[in-house]
Amino acid sequence: MIICSCNSEDEHGNRFNEKAVARFLEKHGDKTVKVKEIYAGCTGGKQPQCGSCICTLKDEAQAHNNRVTIQQLKSTLPESVPAAAPTKRVPHPAGSP
Repeated sequence: MIICSCNSEDEHGNRFNEKAVARFLEKHGDKTVKVKEIYAGCTGGKQPQCGSCICTLKDEAQAHNNRVTIQQLKSTLPESVPAAAPTKRVPHPAGSP
């Protein structure tokens, strides 16, 4: 799917589509990105004109940045330790408090 109709290709003739956005985000794998960086990276540095693609790019940037943040958090957590076995409840004899 074409993302931007105003600047549908970069200077090399590469289409500004979902695959171009995916390649850009893959290239920036462990770094957070801004919408303007995605746009510039997929259009060869051109500026948005009508802005109709910005919502789609916002969603892509947010999803990417969330994955990056989750990976960063996971890398700071200690190795998981097995949880202790749950304790069995023993009923009190009748008449005891």
